[in-house]
Amino acid sequence: MAKLGYEAIAIARGGDREKLARDLGAHHYIDSTAQASGAAMKELGGADLIVCTASSTAPSMNSSPASTSTDSSPSSASTPDR
Repeated sequence: MAKLGYEAIAIARGGDREKLARDLGAHHYIDSTAQASGAAMKELGGADLIVCTASSTAPSMNSSPASTSTDSSPSSASTPDR
């Protein structure tokens, strides 16, 4: 993604996952237990694409207001709830 000019933002619950997220290429890390992920993403400029790999999408639902500066909704891809 970085080669295409994108910045990756990782969102997880807890600060203990930040190192792994950054090792995997995240430019930014948002701890969703410490702040609202949608507001934090908006502060970073929003999102063009959201990929959710959580086993449940409920924790990620507060990231929806993170649209880009064009006020269009970001595209999303997610794994099914189990």
